[in-house]
Amino acid sequence: MYWLTYSAPLIVLWITVTLVNWGCVVLGAAARRRFAAELAGPEAQPFDVAYGAIFVLTALILGFSFSFATTRFDARRALVVREANAIGTTYLRAGYLPGELAARLRTTLREYAQTRLAVLASEENPAQVQASERSAAAMQGALWSIAEAAGRADPQNVQLALLTQTVNDTIDIAGEEAAAYRARVPIAVVNLMLMMSVVASALVGGRIARPRSPQGALALLFGLLLATVVTAIVDLDRPQHGLVRVDLTSMQTVLRSMR
Repeated sequence: MYWLTYSAPLIVLWITVTLVNWGCVVLGAAARRRFAAELAGPEAQPFDVAYGAIFVLTALILGFSFSFATTRFDARRALVVREANAIGTTYLRAGYLPGELAARLRTTLREYAQTRLAVLASEENPAQVQASERSAAAMQGALWSIAEAAGRADPQNVQLALLTQTVNDTIDIAGEEAAAYRARVPIAVVNLMLMMSVVASALVGGRIARPRSPQGALALLFGLLLATVVTAIVDLDRPQHGLVRVDLTSMQTVLRSMR
């Protein structure tokens, strides 16, 4: 299930959920024919209440999950902009350093920005992401060493203190961003969404006499919409591995500005 949710192509997830939902519709219709479930009058009222409650619960679970996924997506996008701004500010404030240190810091910062961009854009390749993260961590140490050395050489220089602050912000935001990229809808919640989708589809099937009928077409549309919503929620939790991707334009722009 974890592979299907976070590693498989989205089209595979969508088709799988759609087929499962349609299978549940068919099973629900078959159960109705098998047990001749035709309730009317007072006997039907409890079932109607249960049907409505289950569909409302399904909608709530999907709605809350979509809201959480959207919030995390917006947080990732905001962190990319913050990191780009921190890197750009650090690059500009490097001009307060003596000539050789300024050149070293800016060269390291350009390499660091390239590495961070590779980390953000390479989610599909875990091995490449880990290698880029190790390289970025080493560059963070180099950046801090340069800023620390400059600060010790001239502790009264307020501009160097500001440079140290932006270097610190650059390092801290990278950590926040890594945590935000790894934060996803828990697999238990995904399983709950799929379970409610299956139950709702089966209940819809239990309301139709034959799947191959206009009512069956509506049931199929219901299953397709459920599959689409579940897939959209999962897609929002794949920052660079789906249809909706976190915009990296700000990082690309700041990298071009440092050349």
